[in-house]
Amino acid sequence: MLRVAGLLSCAFVLACSSSSPTTQALSQSSTAATPVITLGVLTVRFQDMPIARMYADGRTESVGANAPGKDAIFTPGPVFHADGTIDLTKGGFKARVEADGDIFAVPPPGSGHTEQRFGRIAGDQILVGDSGSSGIRLEADSLIMFSGSTTTNVIGVVDPRRLGRTALLMAAAFTLDAAITGN
Repeated sequence: MLRVAGLLSCAFVLACSSSSPTTQALSQSSTAATPVITLGVLTVRFQDMPIARMYADGRTESVGANAPGKDAIFTPGPVFHADGTIDLTKGGFKARVEADGDIFAVPPPGSGHTEQRFGRIAGDQILVGDSGSSGIRLEADSLIMFSGSTTTNVIGVVDPRRLGRTALLMAAAFTLDAAITGN
């Protein structure tokens, strides 16, 4: 089951056949001429220690619940595609980023789950849910979780800064992945 409401309160350490409407939407998104997600080599660090990485082909990995450090154990994370689709690691779930910035959690076909809007990326922030008062923002090169006007957590530093929007989407994908509790 996917729980979108209250995702920012879940444990998040970055310190993601038949033709159904969902399948059609993913197909339409995959034919987009302009990339929705910029892929590239990216590292997120917390206190100068890598905690998440993206490779040029869109694969990600993070320390997850493991401690960061020189002997950190990284585990595979979501896989990003320039067309706006993200393969999450659990149960065949995906995420989709629309060109207008809306982010959706997409269940596998036939799972009995419905597609849910996670939030929206706009500029240098992701607003989670419908309230628009909490999310993750990029300040300079830092990813920061917020609720209202209050900073709740500094996630890490993005390198290179030019991939800050992609790092925001990585944070969203890792959060979605953590929220999936079963099929």
